[in-house]
Amino acid sequence: MTSHLNIDVSKLTNRDIESIIKQRLKGKPVAEIARYFQVTRQQIYQIIKAFNEIQDLYSSNPEENHSSSTKTLKN
Repeated sequence: MTSHLNIDVSKLTNRDIESIIKQRLKGKPVAEIARYFQVTRQQIYQIIKAFNEIQDLYSSNPEENHSSSTKTLKN
């Protein structure tokens, strides 16, 4: 999932990005996530935006969709 995110957040590993997405899906505030990973809120929003774009891509191509349900994060 996260290997498709081409984001210039050099401090974050793919595992970190995956954790950020999971925490945001659980409803954790962006400021709290940013503070924990020691990045800016803007970087968290950039990750959320990229995640949503990927989800939109998969939902617009249902024959290529590997997941039966997709979740979209709200900023």
